[in-house]
Amino acid sequence: MFTHDQFQSNQDKTFYATYDSSQPPLELTLVEVSDKKELGGGFESFSVIFKAGKDKGLMPQQTCAVKNDNCGAHDIFIVPVAEKDDCYLYESVFSYKVGN
Repeated sequence: MFTHDQFQSNQDKTFYATYDSSQPPLELTLVEVSDKKELGGGFESFSVIFKAGKDKGLMPQQTCAVKNDNCGAHDIFIVPVAEKDDCYLYESVFSYKVGN
C-alpha cells in the first residue's frame, strides 16, 4: 500500500493508472494529500486527489493499478469526484490500523 509519506513526497508528480488493458495507462497528477485523521479504535485515514486531462476521457470508479517511478505500483480504488473546465479530479481514501 502507498503510504502518506510517499504521497506527500510525490505531490505534483505523475502517476499512471491502468484501468483498461486495451488502453494506455491514464496519466494522473497528484494535486492534494490530506492530513492524517484519527478515526478511533487505533485507525487513521487520509485521502489524495489526482487530476487528469479531459482529453483522455473519464475513468470510471474502480480499483486499478497505479504506478509512480518513486513509489512503485499498487492497486487502489479511485473515484471521479469533480469535473473542471480542462480536467477531471479523482479521489482515493486510505484507512488503516496504526502500527500495521
